[in-house]
Amino acid sequence: KYGEHFWDDPIYVEIKKSLDRVAEIMKDDPTGEFQNPFLTDTAGAFDATSIAVSHPLGGCIMGADVTKGVVDQFGRVFDKTKTGDRAFYEKLYIADASVIPSALGVNPSLTISALALRIGDQIIKEL
Repeated sequence: KYGEHFWDDPIYVEIKKSLDRVAEIMKDDPTGEFQNPFLTDTAGAFDATSIAVSHPLGGCIMGADVTKGVVDQFGRVFDKTKTGDRAFYEKLYIADASVIPSALGVNPSLTISALALRIGDQIIKEL
């Protein structure tokens, strides 16, 4: 809503409370480590106060050829009606998180940015 700050939204207030709880747990651990329940097999690690973050990836995955993906390593979309070096739709590229084949286990922002920059460089070369 115009004129309101996103941090006043109730969902962000709850996220901040959860992050404050995580910081409190980390502060009390002499090692300074915090066990991430999302990276363990601990049953029951999740409860109503857990934070969950989604990084949707895939959908137009990168592959070596049309049988293994939708795009190549340069974001060019495969055209299954063609073969060889011209086996792509002309001037059609995908340069977002959908080309990443599976979850990375870490925040994907830098990977997405690096892929987008590489794909952008390829587009410039082909102009």
